[in-house]
Amino acid sequence: MAKVIAEQVFWKEVCTQVHALNPQLANAIESIKDADKKTLIKVRYKFGDLILNSGAVQLPVETGDCLPLSHPDCKRFSIALSYAPVPLGLILRQGVEIFVDSSNYITPLNLLKPGNLFGLFEVLDSAANNPVAPVWSITAGARSTFFLPKISDRQGHERLKRSFNVPADPPRKLSEQWNVFKAIAQSPELKLEWYCEVLFFTRDWFTDFTDKSSFKAYLNELAWQQSRYARQHIILSLLWKSLAVEINRRNLRTRAYIIDTLKHLIGVASKSVPAFNVVTDDVLIPLQEIQQAYIDQYLLKEYLPTMMAPATLGSNSEYNKVYYSLSKPTLVEGAPDERDNTPSILTDMREIKSVYDLFKKSSHLDGLKVSAENMNCKFYHIEPSQMDSIHSSSLLAKENPLFLMDAKRFKGREFCASASFLRGCIEIS
Repeated sequence: MAKVIAEQVFWKEVCTQVHALNPQLANAIESIKDADKKTLIKVRYKFGDLILNSGAVQLPVETGDCLPLSHPDCKRFSIALSYAPVPLGLILRQGVEIFVDSSNYITPLNLLKPGNLFGLFEVLDSAANNPVAPVWSITAGARSTFFLPKISDRQGHERLKRSFNVPADPPRKLSEQWNVFKAIAQSPELKLEWYCEVLFFTRDWFTDFTDKSSFKAYLNELAWQQSRYARQHIILSLLWKSLAVEINRRNLRTRAYIIDTLKHLIGVASKSVPAFNVVTDDVLIPLQEIQQAYIDQYLLKEYLPTMMAPATLGSNSEYNKVYYSLSKPTLVEGAPDERDNTPSILTDMREIKSVYDLFKKSSHLDGLKVSAENMNCKFYHIEPSQMDSIHSSSLLAKENPLFLMDAKRFKGREFCASASFLRGCIEIS
């Protein structure tokens, strides 16, 4: 029998920490009668651990694995946490990524930092006797993280394997790099202190979950704020018909994938879904340790070890830009056309820019114009086209200092302008 690594605590033991991270939540909790007597479960997850695996909550055990809450070894905690498909969880330390794994693609949906809650809708739905199990997953740290330079060299990977017991084969896709990062971060040789801490609310908190409760009022208000994307999506879907009419009027033969991509870019610009940006700290990944492993063991040549991860527009107050790549599509709706005769990424980029320009210029499309006014896109490729206003990817390092943030630490190395992610890269600001 594997021992679950989790700790039962009382509110009075964590109230100071919660006040510092989310004072509004803490104040709502303290309005609850006998809050000090109610219990919570504090859990620490290593980088890469699945907190939620396709809708199933998991707890870490001594063997280093994570087991679903339904597993017999988790029985001690299952009763306390099985009041909803996903119990309410508060992030106390580091960050998590919410994503969908659809076999061919990893689609990042949201990022949560310390002070953020998850399981909100599942708890409120259960309280209304309408429980709905989610299909997404949550990982400790970023799931959709990768290096800009290629790391598929077999000899270099063999050196990592000897040092950290990483997976046998080098990653072929950007989405496969995470498996290596997880193995490095969890390697006993590294002795990494990075961990994500989650505070789960137990069944006790929802026995008197009435409409008069300040706690419930806070959760309802937060749910309304977080449902913005769904509400906006309905409006945009109706307004989109106006743009479709305009496209047909101009005899533009636009594939569904092009329209789906533009819709996704609008979602990024409205901060409803994430795109990507340069990793600048260790909230979502043990940055320096992973970089150093690729410098010292893998022996990465010539390029800066620039790492990317999901990011919401505005999350970096100094550089308000994020990036979406046609080489790494993460569409929430639709999927790339993978038939053999599909156009090149450069051709797709030209089409997307053409529809984007129409979208920006069609001032009579009043509803869509509101969405377009604050949306700016700039297009990059390793094969620039001045005629199509598609810029060289090498300019990114000059226009956004984040791409060169590691230059002082790793002297003599250069920005990897030929990275596959930059083959069809769209900057949203």
